[in-house]
Amino acid sequence: MSTFRVKMNTIQSTYQPSLTLSYIVNEPENKIFDRKSSRIKPGDLAPIISAFANAEGGTIVIGIDDKTKAIEGLSALTPDQVNDLVSAPKDTCIPMPQYHEEILAVTNKRGEADRLLLLHIEPSHEQIIRTVKNSTYLRVADRTKKR
Repeated sequence: MSTFRVKMNTIQSTYQPSLTLSYIVNEPENKIFDRKSSRIKPGDLAPIISAFANAEGGTIVIGIDDKTKAIEGLSALTPDQVNDLVSAPKDTCIPMPQYHEEILAVTNKRGEADRLLLLHIEPSHEQIIRTVKNSTYLRVADRTKKR
């Protein structure tokens, strides 16, 4: 068990080093961090992307079950589906927020090598980021609120 704990702490974001695998799996969602299942549709990410961009920014981790926190990974997705998730900020928000994508190598709940997708959304200081459905969101604590 302690070996797994060490491994979880050595897997971390290079863009946001405080995001270790242990943090991603165990910590509650908050003002700058959210986790989503790999089954999420890219369009369903729009409110969260808008909310992070219109607040202090934040990271969406895709490939973790929202409820159970189990590591699903991205291996069940096609390359096109992964690309659609990576492109979600550009395809679902107007104007496109500044963001960085990152892939973390992990072991999924079945013990197989897999990956997580991290979308690091930058705060937008000069313009409001809306969804393509013309809605605006803001991140308040661990909630995405429509404005």
